[in-house]
Amino acid sequence: MVKVSRRKILLVYSAAFIFLLLYILSFNLLSGSREHKKHYQDIQLLHEADISTIDRLIIQNESSAILLERQNNMWLAAYNFDFENTIPADTGQLQKLFVNLCTKHKMAKAGSKNDAADYGLDQNQVTAISLYKNGQEYQHLFFGKNDFSQTGRYFTTNELNSVFLFDSSFDNYLSVSPQSWCDPYI
Repeated sequence: MVKVSRRKILLVYSAAFIFLLLYILSFNLLSGSREHKKHYQDIQLLHEADISTIDRLIIQNESSAILLERQNNMWLAAYNFDFENTIPADTGQLQKLFVNLCTKHKMAKAGSKNDAADYGLDQNQVTAISLYKNGQEYQHLFFGKNDFSQTGRYFTTNELNSVFLFDSSFDNYLSVSPQSWCDPYI
């Protein structure tokens, strides 16, 4: 039988304790600089007071667009700016969009606007929501591709200098399909 001395056992236990301690500390102290960690901030894209003054929305991607316009207190939808064929818009869907715009969302800085194509924010991949207030351009929101975990979407505006990772709560409103925006009970 192999005889193990107390000294060797103590040495093995000491080494195991040191490795365990370093493993635990690696999650907090040795994980790199704090600059690389994501700092989330809350953002509200639209103030509640502005909802009543929004009179036009344009949702467009590289191939098509849907125009939603308020006329005489009624929302009308036109696919690909075909003004001859407007139909009533789904006010329930619009109301959900406005509530989502007024809700605070978490976002984290993902990168520079110079690398927008890497985030799906170039003209071939971006989906833009343009808001018009009292007939004037008010805000443009640009949504790119999803992140690798499919839980967030890259986002920027004209005013922002960076690309941000935004929650995926706008995915339901990025469709330019008339079926998504037109009143189903016509």
